[in-house]
Amino acid sequence: MVAVSTEFKERIESTRGTLKNERTSFETWWKDVDLYVLPDRCQWSTSDYGNGKADSYSRIIDDSPVSAIETCASGLHSGITNPSRPWFELSLADKTLNELPVVKAWLEACRDRMLDAFRASNLYNALPITYGNVAAFGVDAMVMEEDDEEVFRFENLAIGTYWLSTNAKRRVDCIVREMRMTVRQVVERFKIENVSETVRNRWNLKGYEDPVDVVHVVCPNADYNPRGILSREKRYISTYYEASGAKDASALSVKGFDSFPVLCPRWQVTGRNAYGQGPGKRIRGHSKALQAYKRALDRGTNKMADPPLTAPSSMRGQATTQIAGGITYYDESKGGAPLIQPLYNTHTFPIEKIFPLIQDARQRIEAGCFADLFLMLANSDRRQVTAEEIRAKQEEKLLQIGPVLENLNDELLDPLIARAFTSMLARGLLPEPPEEIQGQALIVQYVSMMAQVQKMLGLGALDRFLGVLGNVAGFQKDVLDNVDADKVALEYHDMLGVTNRILRFPEPRDQIRQQRAQMAQQQIQAEQQVQNAQAAKLLSETDTRGDNALTDLINAQRGIAA
Repeated sequence: MVAVSTEFKERIESTRGTLKNERTSFETWWKDVDLYVLPDRCQWSTSDYGNGKADSYSRIIDDSPVSAIETCASGLHSGITNPSRPWFELSLADKTLNELPVVKAWLEACRDRMLDAFRASNLYNALPITYGNVAAFGVDAMVMEEDDEEVFRFENLAIGTYWLSTNAKRRVDCIVREMRMTVRQVVERFKIENVSETVRNRWNLKGYEDPVDVVHVVCPNADYNPRGILSREKRYISTYYEASGAKDASALSVKGFDSFPVLCPRWQVTGRNAYGQGPGKRIRGHSKALQAYKRALDRGTNKMADPPLTAPSSMRGQATTQIAGGITYYDESKGGAPLIQPLYNTHTFPIEKIFPLIQDARQRIEAGCFADLFLMLANSDRRQVTAEEIRAKQEEKLLQIGPVLENLNDELLDPLIARAFTSMLARGLLPEPPEEIQGQALIVQYVSMMAQVQKMLGLGALDRFLGVLGNVAGFQKDVLDNVDADKVALEYHDMLGVTNRILRFPEPRDQIRQQRAQMAQQQIQAEQQVQNAQAAKLLSETDTRGDNALTDLINAQRGIAA
């Protein structure tokens, strides 16, 4: 076992108990979402681990809520972190350095290697789950660990298995989670010498699949030393220990991190809450209503197709059939044919009135999850739909989802890229940085479809401004002096998300303009020389002996000279 102080263990256990109490207000609506919106994402105790809930979809007859959340998740994934194309660029705070060829080549090489590492890992399998959880439950937690084979390994934590806390800036910096592992998994991960005697005995008795409850806590390190080189002196401390040994001065593993190793994005945060709120909370009522409408429709349809019947008592005990083409026999000596008929007129059931209610509930659910917007992104092909078309059709909804995208950038993508860059640079997986950028801050710019669409929200205003400017220039050309054409071009470049590779650096651009100006000046001089030569030729061929305007002018000039 890894030795830890009693004070350290007591502090962790105290944090664990406090965070459990603070989460209770969210659990009520989370359970509703788990039942009516997105099942199979929650685990409320360690006994749920590895045990699929057979009745998880028992409350869902119409799966429109599930489809809406999945559409939202796939739309976010394809629109923000599409693995088939670069979705971020690296640059430096000093823009002049970005123009140096050696710096530009290094930044592009780093980005390409990071994207390759993401593709080699399971990131693009984990992200759709993250987006779905954030949309349904308002929050997700994804552990990011280094891996010798895949560079990185990501693990989505089930809703209900972890508890969060935030710092003074309202950023998540503490997580407590409970999980159930097998004896084999515990020994494989933490080594036989670090497990408890109980687990060691189970291992020796070949109880490899026996369950072991483990607690994992990642929180700010009270013993943090900015100048320290030891793992336990880093900014964050990660501790694993067996739940049965919560009071023991020992742990399975204790490791330090320079940055928080868990990505905890939230859809929308209100007040001082550590957890967010997403569309799932808003549409759960519509989902309940939809399921009620669908049940009523199914019951009505069943009664119309197979209504309850009435029959004379004389037929009691006789065999009857209601299948198509079936024959029911009766004793004709007892009178006419017995009447078998529905208990009540099922054709008066107002089934047509339920369809509008169902359609309205579905539309509200889809609108609440931005399904129409994300369907355009999920089904988009660069040759079929452009960011400009999406902006034009969905500008209002893009404004609504803008703050959500900012949250995802701040709490998911920024720490993901920062941790990946720092880790890969330290492990020698990125090229050595050139000397020119020493001490420079690295900036991440997102160039995904959604990032382009967000930037283009201002494109309409810019188009209208330039249109008005062009109209005014029709009768007052001086108005164009107010606009810097180079800045307009660069503004369009940024909004449209066009690659920087097509742009010239300022120096060669200015040289081209200088050469063009020189060529224009030379052309003017050449034309002037031609005109002068033609004038000289014309003068040399002019008759100055007779009386004409030219001889009068010459005589006049001679008189003035005399």
